[in-house]
Amino acid sequence: MNLAAGAVLQSGKYVVHSVLGQGDDLTYQATHSGLDQTVLLQTLREEPDRDLTQRQQQFLVTAKQLAQCSHPHLARLLDVFQEDTIPFAVLESVSGQTLADRVQFSHPFAEAVAVQYIRQVASALQALHRQGLVHQRVKPQNIVLKRGTDEVVLTGVQIANQGRSPFTQFPSLKNSESSTSIEAAPAFLPPPDPSTDIQALTITLYYLLTGQHPATRTIDFVSLNQTTLDQNSLIALRQLHPQLSPGVEQAILKGLQPAHLRPQSISEWLDILDNLHPNPLILEPFEPIDSFSSLPRSVQTNGHSLETSLSDEAEDRWGSDRPPQQNPYCPNLTTWQQG
Repeated sequence: MNLAAGAVLQSGKYVVHSVLGQGDDLTYQATHSGLDQTVLLQTLREEPDRDLTQRQQQFLVTAKQLAQCSHPHLARLLDVFQEDTIPFAVLESVSGQTLADRVQFSHPFAEAVAVQYIRQVASALQALHRQGLVHQRVKPQNIVLKRGTDEVVLTGVQIANQGRSPFTQFPSLKNSESSTSIEAAPAFLPPPDPSTDIQALTITLYYLLTGQHPATRTIDFVSLNQTTLDQNSLIALRQLHPQLSPGVEQAILKGLQPAHLRPQSISEWLDILDNLHPNPLILEPFEPIDSFSSLPRSVQTNGHSLETSLSDEAEDRWGSDRPPQQNPYCPNLTTWQQG
């Protein structure tokens, strides 16, 4: 539902001020009139080619799951209502400065501070994953440092499209050394899982330490997230932080591995961050893959192979953060800048 500034919902209970985001959903800044409190309203974006009833049901199911995620480092769900049959979620508006702004207008964080914030976000993600939700928008712009504290709050959780269309668009890829762009192409994608958030959390950690987005090399243009850290990014990280802890370096290296090699739970990734993982990863020179058919089957299916799904060990692979079994919805890529 597209709303203009000044729109009134729920018989005057909420007054819309502005549109904050128009990605897979619509997010508005509004005021709760009775409390004179700023809130965020998230609702469905108009998509004539998709079943509205199914999307409404999925939205309400996700909102109920989110309501069970009470966590000090996660923005709260305050209310859910329907206006002309369209569902809305009312979310806490957190006062403070985003970590993206802190880095942009100041400087990258010291390792201890960056890791402190990342641990708080990781804890919030664990709460989401236990309820079967994937945030899908973890980035510095969605992490707010609460005014007057050393605590951060993760915002921007995606409610509207936890259930996905099987087809989506890869984002345009741009060479950082030129203006050359590779146009987006449609693709069939597997469902999002905790490793999606782990990759985004890893990118966020790298950004907090360097003020830059890590450069990665794509090793498989067919499957999603089949990337690995570029050697130059590791060199830049070591130059900025010569005394970088081995656990932090390993967490970055492994968190930016292809999806089938990446840690599959937040707990597993935190063990690496704590340097408790017995098998350190050494970044190897990049070797291009000649053809998709030459990849291992688990890579061809982006880590969702039949052998894995049918094995007795698959249930333990996610660790304590594994969400309950869900319908196999497929994700839509969220770019770093949007959503």
